[in-house]
Formats: sequence, C-alpha cells, structure tokens
Amino acid sequence: MVLASDDDDAPVVIVEKPEIPPSHYAVTGLYFYDREAIAMTRELKPSARGEIEITDINAAYLQQRRLAAQRLPESVAWLDMGTPQGLLDASQLVAAEQRKLGVRIRVPEQVAYRNNCIDREAVARIAATYGENDYGRYLRSMIEGA
Repeated sequence: MVLASDDDDAPVVIVEKPEIPPSHYAVTGLYFYDREAIAMTRELKPSARGEIEITDINAAYLQQRRLAAQRLPESVAWLDMGTPQGLLDASQLVAAEQRKLGVRIRVPEQVAYRNNCIDREAVARIAATYGENDYGRYLRSMIEGA
C-alpha cells in the first residue's frame, strides 16, 4: 500500500500495489481503528480475491477525512514479514538485538506502561494471564519495585 499526502501531511490517496506509485511512502501495516471499522467492512465489496481488503477500509476512512498516518523516522527499521524467510530474518534480528541490549524490544505492555496508558495493576493482571512463562515473568519484572 502506498500513501500520498498534501503539503500539510494530510493523506490524500492510498493505493494497493500501484504500478506507478503516487509517492515513496509505503504503509507498513500497523493500523489502529475505532469501533466503526467493523461497520465499515459490512459496506465494502469483496475484492477479486474474494476478500475485504484493508486498503478499502483505509480508503473509507480517507474518504471521510478521518485517516491519519504517521511517518516513521529514518532511524526506524521496517522489516517485511510477509514471507516465511522474512519472518525468520526479522525474528533473528530482534533476538540478536535483545541479547545485545539485555532488554526486550517493543513489548506493547512496556510501552503502554512507560507512557502511562496502563498502570502497575494492569500490568500485573496481564502478567498473570501468562502464568509462569518467560513473558509473564518479564512483565512482572517490569513493575517490581515500581
């Protein structure tokens, strides 16, 4: 998917796999939708592949002037995980970085906690759902002593 914006960075067009891209900005596939997205899908027609396409949902938000996009800084790595090899490559890169840094990379609960979107008790409740596995222990370690 490719997105083009106007001079104020507002999205103006979004196209799935265009032959001639309207810009050099790929939509990398991290989407946040409100409750209306489900209702919007009911209004969409399946594509030639017989599927409701995420591009069509994004285009519906664009048409309503409710689509927002965030450009990632140059320092952010984007990895294509659309193939088994791509997923393996990304997994190995993340594992190597985590070993090198000694911390986990982009744990959603950790990001939410550090940004005050969830509190200590919420992290504890989430950690409890993982029991004694490695992830649950990691979440609990985040809030110990906090």
